[in-house]
Amino acid sequence: MAEHFKVANPLAHNAVGDIRVLQELVARSKISTEIVLKMSKPVSWVISNEHRLAMKPENVKSLKCLKPTVSVSMIGKIASCGFSLKSLQEAFQSGGTKSILMLLGEDIGGKPRVTNHKKIVENITTAVEKSLLPSERNLA
Repeated sequence: MAEHFKVANPLAHNAVGDIRVLQELVARSKISTEIVLKMSKPVSWVISNEHRLAMKPENVKSLKCLKPTVSVSMIGKIASCGFSLKSLQEAFQSGGTKSILMLLGEDIGGKPRVTNHKKIVENITTAVEKSLLPSERNLA
């Protein structure tokens, strides 16, 4: 994008240079400060998101046992949010469907973290319960 606006970056791959290029891009694109602030994420969010993304393959692997009751795309959404089978099992054991709904349906910026659709949450709960050992199922 810097090339599009013909912004020179003599300090390429340097944090200070990157900030200067970003400032120039924002200034030339006439994006308001309010919009920049609204769309910004704190560094802690970026770090946490990177961690969740790094854990996604491992989480997907742990959640595969929920198929076919839970769709592949829903397993991907659950894994992307940082949840593993163990996370869902712990939620189930602490309060059954209600706890899983609280975990997956938590409001994040006006949208559920994963889903708050009752039938989908019931399917997830059923599959999670089946994944537990018989002795662990009675705890919910």
